[in-house]
Amino acid sequence: MRLLTFATSILVAPTAMVAMAAMAAPTNTERPTETPIARPADLPDRLYNFETYLTGNDEVTVVMTEGPSAEHPAVWQAYGARGQVLWTRAHTCPDFDAHTEPFVVDDRIVCKSSKSIVAVDLASGDERWRFTESRTLYMTVGAQGVVATSINNEEVAVLDAKTGSVLQRFNVGGAVLEAVAATPRGPLALLVQDPPGKVEDTIVLPGEAGEEPLRISVSGLDKERRLVAQPLSRVALGEGLQPLAPLWATPFEGYSYAVFPSGGAVVGEPSEGLKVGWDLTTGKVLWTRPLPEDEVSAFGSEGGAFARPASDGKPGFVYGTIDPMTGKTRWELRMADGEEPRAAGQGSNVMGFITNQGALVADFATGRATRRVTVPKERELTSMRASPSFTMWVTKRDWERWFHVAPVTP
Repeated sequence: MRLLTFATSILVAPTAMVAMAAMAAPTNTERPTETPIARPADLPDRLYNFETYLTGNDEVTVVMTEGPSAEHPAVWQAYGARGQVLWTRAHTCPDFDAHTEPFVVDDRIVCKSSKSIVAVDLASGDERWRFTESRTLYMTVGAQGVVATSINNEEVAVLDAKTGSVLQRFNVGGAVLEAVAATPRGPLALLVQDPPGKVEDTIVLPGEAGEEPLRISVSGLDKERRLVAQPLSRVALGEGLQPLAPLWATPFEGYSYAVFPSGGAVVGEPSEGLKVGWDLTTGKVLWTRPLPEDEVSAFGSEGGAFARPASDGKPGFVYGTIDPMTGKTRWELRMADGEEPRAAGQGSNVMGFITNQGALVADFATGRATRRVTVPKERELTSMRASPSFTMWVTKRDWERWFHVAPVTP
């Protein structure tokens, strides 16, 4: 099972992440443990981003603390389902980048830099394969036995998740790769494709003291842009470049490229302030609804988890779930007094929200709160995962980081 990780820079908090897995109903009476995450002593504070990621499956959670370059590699430590340390490695999965967060597919942790992708065995920490390219690699995603990567926004290479061997390559000029969707007939790549020859606008942001200005390419509304569902092969078709042959394509004029497979649907924002669900196998529009103000949401295999201001005229927030095939609210409950959502995440049987007070973890089917995580005022919660036996999260203060493990007591 692939766990779902959500970059909440799309939502609210620029550094926080939430990942959720299957989780049993707990009573949670035991205190969490707290372990400092070591920072190399020879690195100047100002040069060390020290971002921390959590990924894994129901049996293993890996804490990955990034380094700023290949000379200062990332430190990875794996924990078992009962919170025991399984392995520790210093990896040169060089420099996690903004295009792809580490993810797990077929018991491999996959991460990338600008020119390479590395897959590490989840159980042992051993490197299993490495894919390199002379051109820049952008969004990299995986599901259902394959890893797909965007090469220079001109091609998509499809790799075997177990071995890293190239299965096929597609000509996808001007396409952003957003996800691989698992379907009964095989995986689909979901791409947002710009019209041929489109030139992106560039904005320039002033750099900090002593640094060069930052140039960012932006893409605004474009009525010719489309969302494309491209079938992928799990059988090697050779190194030749193949033309795109979509299963379906649909207009997608907005500048928010993020789309999420969810049950039998694909959910995205094809224009500003509008959320839409499409049928995964046909591309037919299933539902359309305005995006409520101040709502945070996350879509996964069972549907959507959301939190937003209450609509009954009383102060406070509600949280609940969305049916991915209809866009309708299945149920909603009120959050605790003073609790305000900052980001959402969900996986099988569980949903979670980073809040102004820490985090709330709840049963996906009923909304029953299964854990509330509190964070000291001087710290920030940056990452979180839930397993069947433990809830795990990371807090930070300046360059210091702590990893927390709290048992789920039946």
